[in-house]
Amino acid sequence: MKRTSGVVMLGRYRAALLVGSALTAIMVPQWASAQTTWIGTTSDWSEPTNWTNAVPTDATPTTIDGTAVGGAQLTTEDGKAGSLTQSAQSLDLNGKNLSVTGGYALGGGSLAAGSSTITAGEMTVGGTGTVDGNGYNINATSTFTVQDTGAVTGTGTINTNTFTMTGGTVGADVTVNATTSNVSGGSGGKYVNSGTYTVTGTVGASSFENKA
Repeated sequence: MKRTSGVVMLGRYRAALLVGSALTAIMVPQWASAQTTWIGTTSDWSEPTNWTNAVPTDATPTTIDGTAVGGAQLTTEDGKAGSLTQSAQSLDLNGKNLSVTGGYALGGGSLAAGSSTITAGEMTVGGTGTVDGNGYNINATSTFTVQDTGAVTGTGTINTNTFTMTGGTVGADVTVNATTSNVSGGSGGKYVNSGTYTVTGTVGASSFENKA
């Protein structure tokens, strides 16, 4: 009976170890997705020591603020982030592409888009944030918003389901392709509408094409 009891107890101990291991395995991805902030002593996005918690993946909440002395540049590979909040500094895509699983909030600093492709669940350009480049494509699956004094300039295309503009500037050589557009402020842009286009007040646009 004692031996049987010992076996039972050993079995319970092993079961507890297995449960503990399973919980550890489940928690590891959560740790891997912890927030990371740009602290770059060099401009290399792909250098782990330029981040507080390693180079971001497509599941990492990512911040670029005034912590670092200088901005970030994509060098050896495309950039990824789970979400991206940029309030200062510059992000130079340098011919690489940027993919953000969730939202990209550009409230300050600049995005040097060049001729790259930027993909995000949603994107907001506000505050003093700016986007500039020559031949870039921005694919914002859900919404693209321009507000405050945010500016999207240069030559490029914005593809989104809902485009909202309450302030700021969209350059004359930037084409906006949207299913629904709500414009109540700001100026500029070439609007290509395939659904509902709502304008409140007087809003300047370099051209407008309605495909609805």
